[in-house]
Amino acid sequence: MTNTNSLKNNSLFVVQTSNSQTTSSVDDNNSSMLIIDDSHKPTLLSFNDQITIAEMQSYKNCVVKILSYLYLVLRSLRSLFIIQIIFDHISNLIAMNQSMEGRPPYPPFTNESAIEKVRAAEDAWNSRDPHRVSLAYSENSRWRNRSEFVNGREAIVGFLQRKWTKELDYRLIKELWSYDENRISVRFAYEWHDDSGNWFRSYGNENWEFNGQGLMTRRYASINDLPIKEEERKFRWILGRRPDEHVGLTELDL
Repeated sequence: MTNTNSLKNNSLFVVQTSNSQTTSSVDDNNSSMLIIDDSHKPTLLSFNDQITIAEMQSYKNCVVKILSYLYLVLRSLRSLFIIQIIFDHISNLIAMNQSMEGRPPYPPFTNESAIEKVRAAEDAWNSRDPHRVSLAYSENSRWRNRSEFVNGREAIVGFLQRKWTKELDYRLIKELWSYDENRISVRFAYEWHDDSGNWFRSYGNENWEFNGQGLMTRRYASINDLPIKEEERKFRWILGRRPDEHVGLTELDL
């Protein structure tokens, strides 16, 4: 049977039932404690008040319920996280297979295929996935990005990881400028903020050269950063791929 003796203000109190014993410590300097009953309403309880064993068991049951709810929420989040990891691995495997076969469209380029190539590059960079982006470049691809020189696919991954650690909430628009048989030049702009919340719009030009598999072997990029206010931002779509109906740089007068 449950011991129904009442408890008064002690620095240590013990609750005994037929099944278990619960012990809790109380700060001697405090004269009250905050409790939550089954109605989930907080109550400030003075230690001068008497607490029955039944009441203490009710509070204990409430805590157990809360912990159970938290466990279920965390387990659901863990499941979503695992699903995302599996999805990312599948996406990377598909991208790697495409990289081994080449990356269409292939040179020599037409106006239509050059536009398609530019949009594919924009979509990949807006994913902010360094491994996915790197697969559009040859194993020995050579870059100059601003004043930094990057050689090889592994170095490209490292560069992009550093880039998107610094450039947060990154959104990019690219636009075809000109093309030749195996070369394309583009202009672009992207908006981002640093970890202090300062916003920038970065303007740049790129020159690309491709091999016969459609993989980029050389990339030369010159970029300038313009500080902007948050309300001056023009790229506000949900992070990821720019929607098809979203206007480009020319329409935005950038």
